[in-house]
Amino acid sequence: MTTGTILNDFLSKGIIVENELIYVEKGRPTHQYKLNPDYYHECMMYVKKNDCCSIIYCLKNALGELLDSKKIKKKEMVGEDIVNCLNKIIEEDKYLQYISLGLPAIISNNQVNE
Repeated sequence: MTTGTILNDFLSKGIIVENELIYVEKGRPTHQYKLNPDYYHECMMYVKKNDCCSIIYCLKNALGELLDSKKIKKKEMVGEDIVNCLNKIIEEDKYLQYISLGLPAIISNNQVNE
């Protein structure tokens, strides 16, 4: 398998994109490639419970660039609140492939308990 074959395969799958052409004095221009920022997105979510409950999350692209972040505060939180938040994110971001969830608590009987 040649480098050209691998590059063409990655291009066809949308893993990489052409960045720019570099023109040199002699020979053909050189192609530069980079990872497609929208090849995948990831969501990191953390649930926190102090005086009030919070869902904190951020969305990043494949290059680790921040796309969105939010903090949602509620007096009380149930497991369904976390699921609803995740479902909304999944519906809105068609590139989302990875989700990490931090729960420094226990969910029992649909209630977030410490």
